[in-house]
This record gives sequence, structure tokens and C-alpha cells, in this order.
Amino acid sequence: VPAAVPTNTVGVTATGQSTSNVALPTVTGAECSLEADLDLAGYEDLPQRMGCPLEPANFDPVGINEFGPGPQFDRFMLWFGSELKIYVLLPDKRWTVYDDTWSEDQPLFTCNPLDITPASPPLPRRGFNKIWCTVDGLQEVMGTVIIEERLCQHAVVQRFERGRLLACYEDATIRYVRLLDDGTWDTELTR
Repeated sequence: VPAAVPTNTVGVTATGQSTSNVALPTVTGAECSLEADLDLAGYEDLPQRMGCPLEPANFDPVGINEFGPGPQFDRFMLWFGSELKIYVLLPDKRWTVYDDTWSEDQPLFTCNPLDITPASPPLPRRGFNKIWCTVDGLQEVMGTVIIEERLCQHAVVQRFERGRLLACYEDATIRYVRLLDDGTWDTELTR
């Protein structure tokens, strides 16, 4: 299996410094030509933290897999169905993106470094496993999973001036994930 190739070209130096010197003004939301989707209304200080929306929200499927110790988790993989991309959210709060090259005719588990009966958990599966297996050093950085991958029950993704905001609704919780254009990420879990 060929190694996955990262496709993001975020302007970030090796030390994590943004290469962009453009400061965006603080907005209140009333100054924006587009409105943030109502499903994102629970995200506190949205206009100040994200700027104005650049496009309408989409509601395409988003897959999620948490890595490391729970319940807060400090690393994730996200699959955006509208893009066929897998975003890897690293524990140092940087992110990178890879093409999802997994298909239904491929095995659920590309590798099994634990030498166990292949199962999820502890192994990621499908496209998440393929990335986990083929990107050098990623297994060591991400660790294993304690919860099987799944689709958000309701997903809302919208691009803003500072990046993209995902609201992943599951049962009685909403996990907001910010993928900022400077190559960093953060998450908030609300109940």
C-alpha cells in the first residue's frame, strides 16, 4: 500500500509559527454578509473567534475517531464526506489532512501492529486505519482508540474567515472542532 500523501499547505513553519501576517478585524456578526448557521449558535463568541462566514454551512457526513485517553481526548481523526479527506488532529494542537484513498473493496485493517485479532477498538479501521498504518510515526503519536469510529448523528460544517468550524452532534452532546487556517485546532464539548 503506498504511503498517504498530506495535501494541506497551511502556511506554518516547523516551529508552528503562522507564515501569515494578516490580522483580521474583530467582528460582531452584524457586519457579515452571510450568517452563521443556526446549528452553530451554541458556540460561544462565534463572530469574535471565527470572523464572518465565507460560505453557507454544509450537512454532509462527518466521521470521527478519538485517540488517546478519554473522555476529553486530545487527538482525533475526522473524515469529511464532502471532501473525501481525513484530517488528523495531533496532540500538539496542529492538524494535517490526507486524501482518503480507502475503498470498500480494501480490508478494514491495513495493518495490525498489536498482533491481536483485528478489532476496533483498539485499532482504528477503514480509512482511519490506512492513514494510521501508512504515515510514518503516526501510530506512536496517535496511539490506539477506545471508541469505534462513527458518523456524527448530525454534522454542520461552515467556513469562516479564520478557518472551519464543525459541530458534531451525538446524543446529548455537541463537540465543536475548530480547524484554523494557521494549522492549529481546538475542541469544546458541551452537554
